[in-house]
Amino acid sequence: MYYRRKIILSILGEFGGRLSKTSFQKLLFLHSRSQKVRTYDFVPYSYGCFSFTANQDLLTLKKYGIVEELNQQSNQFWIKKDDIEYTASLLHDDYASIKTLTKDFNHYNQEELIKYTYLRYPYFAINSKIAKNILDKRELEKIENQKRAVNKEQPTIFTIGYEGKSLEYFFNQLIINAVKVLIDVRKNALSKKYGFSKSQITHVCNSLNIDYIHIPELGISSNKRKDLKDSNDYMTLFTEYEDETLLYSEKHLQSIIQCFRKNERIALMCFEMNANMCHRGRVINFLQKLLPEGVPFRNL
Repeated sequence: MYYRRKIILSILGEFGGRLSKTSFQKLLFLHSRSQKVRTYDFVPYSYGCFSFTANQDLLTLKKYGIVEELNQQSNQFWIKKDDIEYTASLLHDDYASIKTLTKDFNHYNQEELIKYTYLRYPYFAINSKIAKNILDKRELEKIENQKRAVNKEQPTIFTIGYEGKSLEYFFNQLIINAVKVLIDVRKNALSKKYGFSKSQITHVCNSLNIDYIHIPELGISSNKRKDLKDSNDYMTLFTEYEDETLLYSEKHLQSIIQCFRKNERIALMCFEMNANMCHRGRVINFLQKLLPEGVPFRNL
């Protein structure tokens, strides 16, 4: 079993084997704050901090009969089904953290956990649909200050790669930089990495109020990338890409420009972390020729 799933089962076990889905996310989040290398990352979601990756792990554990999902009219729960004490198999720091978590928060109900995380970590409450029901006017101001901090106005075109990033870290980069539209320039919007195939990334974008657009016509076929060994191979590929694709893609480049003019903060995405080693860098070069001087371009 993956170590990170033992973290999930340890928290469920330490809190009596049953937690509401919202309470579980808050407790897992609080545990992650104590870790030097975090097992899970989180995004600001409808009820505060949320990890899509952890939720997917829970669905996998459900598939194997290790946890059960209980949906009631008033709330939804995760229930641990086996009798294994996973906490004992954790590394020392995680063991100590979860024991402390249990001691400090075992008496908190769901609303108290939500309020605690909202006030302690207001960034993760900026998309909350329930903050007004839980916080008073003074407390809500902390959330509003966080919203203003991420509400940047300067029109900018970003590029972003998901190489080496969790789904949540990737989206936090977009949120913090107030990106309104994510433009996918992969030929095939598929990925073995959780969260980055088209259906998954569309769902997350919709959940976080970010528009998603896929322009496969600006991608490079995967078979052309198979034998790339060094920077010379990449440069040859990208030169060919410019000559055979970008020179005949004015319609699609103009659609990006129109999207930028309408939304002001957009991001072009692909896999590679370094835009200079990705064809999206060449797309940016062409856009710079078509746009007025002074438009900021930035790689995340």
